[in-house]
Amino acid sequence: MIHVLLVDDEPALCEITKIFLEREGGVVVTPSLSAGEALQKIGAENFDVIVSDYEMPGMSGIDLLKALNARGISIPVIIFTGRGREEVVIEALNNGAEYYLQKGGNPRMQFAELRHMILKAARNRRTEQKLADREAEYRDLFQNMLDGFDLLEGVFDGIKDVLVVQNPDHTIVRLNRAGSELLDCTPADAVGKTCYELIGRSEPCEVCATERALKSRHLEEVERFFPELGRYLVCRSNPIIGEDGEVRLLIEQIADISERKRIETALQQANKKLNILNSITRHDILNWMTALLGYLEIEKDMVSDLALLEIIEKEETAAVNIKRLITFTREYQDIGVNAPAWQDVERVVRSAFRHQDLNGVAVEISAGGIEVYADPMFVRVIENLIDNSVRHGEHVTAIRCAIEKSGSGVRFVYEDNGVGIADPEKPLLFKQGYGKNTGFGLFLSKEILSITGLSITEEGECGQGVRFVITIPPVACRAPGQG
Repeated sequence: MIHVLLVDDEPALCEITKIFLEREGGVVVTPSLSAGEALQKIGAENFDVIVSDYEMPGMSGIDLLKALNARGISIPVIIFTGRGREEVVIEALNNGAEYYLQKGGNPRMQFAELRHMILKAARNRRTEQKLADREAEYRDLFQNMLDGFDLLEGVFDGIKDVLVVQNPDHTIVRLNRAGSELLDCTPADAVGKTCYELIGRSEPCEVCATERALKSRHLEEVERFFPELGRYLVCRSNPIIGEDGEVRLLIEQIADISERKRIETALQQANKKLNILNSITRHDILNWMTALLGYLEIEKDMVSDLALLEIIEKEETAAVNIKRLITFTREYQDIGVNAPAWQDVERVVRSAFRHQDLNGVAVEISAGGIEVYADPMFVRVIENLIDNSVRHGEHVTAIRCAIEKSGSGVRFVYEDNGVGIADPEKPLLFKQGYGKNTGFGLFLSKEILSITGLSITEEGECGQGVRFVITIPPVACRAPGQG
């Protein structure tokens, strides 16, 4: 129910206005024949809206508005008068009137318009009251937070990582104990300064998480070495956005990863040394194996005894297998050495075909619009599939590479029109040691793909060609340029 105080010195007009406003329900009108009487009623009763005449003896509608303002009463007022001059309207609105309506004309339409204004003013007032109540709740909540400030301070200072509360201009509002120890200053000394000032710089770092967060309005992370501190740090900056869409504060979390980096570097150095040692040893062994195979060839020419020739051939087979195993260690050693990266699938495929002798085989490539997160040796997977088609497809005249959508992920499909693969052989394709050539190509392909969660299967039909399918999960595929 909306309670309206109607102020007008004409009793008949008060009566007819009350009838029209109350006839549809939802509105209760209390008449008052003067502004002074209205002020007394406002002090004794609650009203949602005041409808007042402009020109009244003693105190006008404008005087009533001024009196309400002086007393801090915020009830919305509608000026309802026969005076229609522009200056009257301006004076009423300047003194805080919510609406202005001129008397006269069709009574039904006029009072319908007045009722509409009353409903709208009451609705606006109630909305404002809800907002005021909500603000009061927030003030109480903030006061409670202040009451528990000591507890929050304990939590803030007890966090192992550095926590910095910053203004958008990088000046520090609050720094926790871990930050004080890292920057060698007290929390009080840090307030008002910038983090880059505290490490001896005159401007933000070349790659700054806070600068990025200010631009993106999202959490940003940067990992880098700080020579001034002699440490590797991960800086995560999270912007706090106000209702106006502007960044109010930034919460930066800084983790010291120097020890992790030291271990990573040590492992990289150890791997590098092992790889060098393996390369040298493998090179020497392969040289000796080449010499051994050469001696066996000479020996076969010098021996006519069939029993001895059979033994020599077995020795030769053993030597070839040893050489193949040594060669495999060279291939397997390179897997996972370099970090995975986003790669354009079509560009990788075209690069793989560029280095193959296809002998007139027609190639169709429709693998654009996708980047895959894979080991840098991903191109070797494609090269191996092409090599298998050329070597073992027997009558391959066409190869097709395409991207197919599969749920939220995608599938890369490689097909040829060769002899295909017999069903009994399919379970063995990706096992180490199986194959007509080295026996390690598809095994290595599977290992390379698995580093970033990709998988490979063969789904072709024997006699109709191969169909290798590389399944790429959603986390390992994206449209170009999304990095």
